[in-house]
Amino acid sequence: MLKIHDYNFKKKRVLLRADLNVPLNHNLQVADTHRIEAIKPTVEKILQDRGSIILMSHLGRPGGCYVSRYSLRHILPTLKKILGTEILFARDCIGSITEAQVARLNPGEILLLENLRFYSGEQKRDVEFAQSLAALGDIYVNEAFGVLHRNDSSITLVPKYFDVKMVGYLVEKEVKNIQRFLNYNTSPVSALIGGAKVSDKLILLEALLDFVDYIVIGGAMAYTFIHASGGYTGASLVEKGYINDAKNFLYKAKARGVSITLPSDSIVANKIAMNAKTTLVSSYKIPEEWIGVDIGMHAIKAFQETICKAQTILWNGPMGVCEIPEFSLGTQALVKKMAEHALQYGVLSLVGGGETGAIFRKLGLEDTLSHLSTGGGAMLKYIEKNTLVGLQALNVM
Repeated sequence: MLKIHDYNFKKKRVLLRADLNVPLNHNLQVADTHRIEAIKPTVEKILQDRGSIILMSHLGRPGGCYVSRYSLRHILPTLKKILGTEILFARDCIGSITEAQVARLNPGEILLLENLRFYSGEQKRDVEFAQSLAALGDIYVNEAFGVLHRNDSSITLVPKYFDVKMVGYLVEKEVKNIQRFLNYNTSPVSALIGGAKVSDKLILLEALLDFVDYIVIGGAMAYTFIHASGGYTGASLVEKGYINDAKNFLYKAKARGVSITLPSDSIVANKIAMNAKTTLVSSYKIPEEWIGVDIGMHAIKAFQETICKAQTILWNGPMGVCEIPEFSLGTQALVKKMAEHALQYGVLSLVGGGETGAIFRKLGLEDTLSHLSTGGGAMLKYIEKNTLVGLQALNVM
């Protein structure tokens, strides 16, 4: 298997697929630079070898057409600052003008292509679109861990047109740490799983039964399990089509001896908005028209106890509606406890998911973790499948 550190990129044009799908604030400035910082070692390696880089990514969900808000030109100032070099910009990702810009690239230069998803062919795996992208480079490098589970043209189709293809340092690091969690974890193992929908996490939850001792379920998805257990969940999000699946999962967990902890109490609100009315109630007796938005004090204590039992911890997804600060307090309390526990006992800790990772970084606690992933969805899919379609396309790992 070809490794990036073994290859000399001198005078090679490298088509580098990165994950620059970063959050933008209301001024269209980058709000979280973690994913950009993560690709820097690979970029530096290629430029130091005197190769040139054609950098490609998507941003947001523009639906196959140009949407100004999702133009990658918005991230250029931050990209230049973090990578420490000038970066040229192509107003399209394919076509004759872009091809001419690529042809003029000198060794040590970077050209950022416009958003791949401005073309429907990116997500529809269009052969002509993929061939047009592939024609831009001599070598293909995938550093977009966050989307390696997506069957998009730039991830699974473009690599087919390259003889020399590999992953970058970031993807190597991500896979190494997930494999470490899967193969070298120390019992007891705790998993904290949050987020909105059971449908997004059910396969993962069932896969976790093979090697964890404790599972904490928070976020809006917890209310489907609470409803399945006979609780009254008010206007909280409940996926009624997954009630039986939730019941079956709880039964399987009990039969396997895996402890499941659901939030015993919840902060509920009359609406999901800033300055909403809130109160604290039992998660199993939520009044009508009230919505569960965060875990309560008793749930925080119980979840923290589960963290402190563990020698290995996996966490994906927030415990509340974290985009609203007052609904992120439960998640913040668990982040602090996990950081404290990790520092004191040196536990193996793996965290994925944009919102959860952002809170660790906001509190300055990311260095307490064994690994903070750049792609929560890809991390979970790797745990489920022990591979990713983007890796299969490269015939690696």
